[in-house]
Amino acid sequence: MSIASTPLSVLIVEDSASDAGLMVHHLQKAGFAVAHQRVDTAAAMRDALHAQAWDVVLSDFNMPGFGAAEALELLLESGLDIPFIVVSGVIEEMSAIELMRRGAHDYLMKSDLVRLASAVQRERAEARGRQQRRVAEAAQQESEARFKAIADSASDAIVSVNSADAISFFSRGAERMFGYAAHEALGRPASLLIAEDQPRAHRAGFMNSVSMQQARVGGQSIEVTARRKSGESFPIEISISQSAVRGESLFTAIIRDISERKRAEAATVRHVQEAERARAALLSVLEDQREVQAALRASEQRFRGFIENASDLIYELSPQGVLTYVSPNWPDYIGEPAVAALGKSFREYIHPADVDLVAGLLDPSAPPQGNSSVDYRALRRDGTMRWHSARGVGLRTEDGRVTGYQSIARDTTERRAIEDQLRKLALAVEQSPESIVITNVDAVIEYVNDSFVRATGYSREEAIGQNPRILQSGKTAPETYREMWAELSE
Repeated sequence: MSIASTPLSVLIVEDSASDAGLMVHHLQKAGFAVAHQRVDTAAAMRDALHAQAWDVVLSDFNMPGFGAAEALELLLESGLDIPFIVVSGVIEEMSAIELMRRGAHDYLMKSDLVRLASAVQRERAEARGRQQRRVAEAAQQESEARFKAIADSASDAIVSVNSADAISFFSRGAERMFGYAAHEALGRPASLLIAEDQPRAHRAGFMNSVSMQQARVGGQSIEVTARRKSGESFPIEISISQSAVRGESLFTAIIRDISERKRAEAATVRHVQEAERARAALLSVLEDQREVQAALRASEQRFRGFIENASDLIYELSPQGVLTYVSPNWPDYIGEPAVAALGKSFREYIHPADVDLVAGLLDPSAPPQGNSSVDYRALRRDGTMRWHSARGVGLRTEDGRVTGYQSIARDTTERRAIEDQLRKLALAVEQSPESIVITNVDAVIEYVNDSFVRATGYSREEAIGQNPRILQSGKTAPETYREMWAELSE
């Protein structure tokens, strides 16, 4: 790198004006545009450090009452990261080594000032590198804190799995849902979380299996049966995002316990079936019409009571896709009175790009889609858009004739926003050039990134669950580690 005409501000700690001038001359001769100030007392140096920014400090080793050792101590107390180079006529090697140990960056003799320009250039470059690392470390710490805060505040479980089918991140929501502490789950295969009656997930690996089932392709998510640490099985809904980090696939799953929803869906089906049986009974038991009508009304009242107290949006369609019923919370979801929707096509409330997707699911004559759901963009009357996740059931007579369709929808806008944030933050942490380690309050390592693996030689499986003291070199005083972990535990 050329230094021709490079501006250079130099603070010279020197009691000899001629020696200071000689230093400036060598720097100018090398091509620096030098602006300098000479000081020879602690007070003058302190004022100079507060007055402006300096690129380098050049200090004589020994001056009456104020030498390089005192000047270096004053610079360190200021907290400024400025290269400090000792330039002396006479200095013992042990004294120079002691100054370097205490924080001086270089030393040279006044008889060898030809090295001064190259030493200044080198130390300025290293100072810039230190500053860039500090900025990068601060940004990484902020990114790490944001990622962990978002993940740990989510009510759903958040789990990341690498291409080796090993769990690399396990949120607090996942701890609550599955019953495993993070350090118990990290590094273990994702099949740990899947019930044993899901053989395909065991064979292919949990995340690879899900990806082969095209998770979230076409707006769909996947349902499987999960397993808690206690052995209890329960249904979950999984939304998967896949990213490539340095050529390696990383899967991040947002997992929701849908036990309550399954119970509600089962109740809905039971009520629908009960209503259909009541209607059939009305036709077959004409001699007891009043009793049959009473039973039908009671059944319909129970069914309507369930619908009107549900938090999800419930609506019914004719075979032609015309709305014949909407639940009372329709205004909360769409922003118009419920009565205004009756008689309108469902297409008026769906984003044009999602109409075909929804129509495919809402076609009662289509083959059953198992446990899949559909995500679509709903259009509110005020012009805004919200994401809905819906599933439905066709209403048929005993001979198979389609009489309509019933659907349950849930607003998932906020959940999708959290998913997007987590994908971005997870990618930033994984791709960071600096080593990142996340521990719990007991100082047990829960996560390390690829840079850590390359820098330390430890694999993720070796590091996770360990205490960071595995990195001790033996050259740092034990008091330093105790103070560090005391601060981390606060």
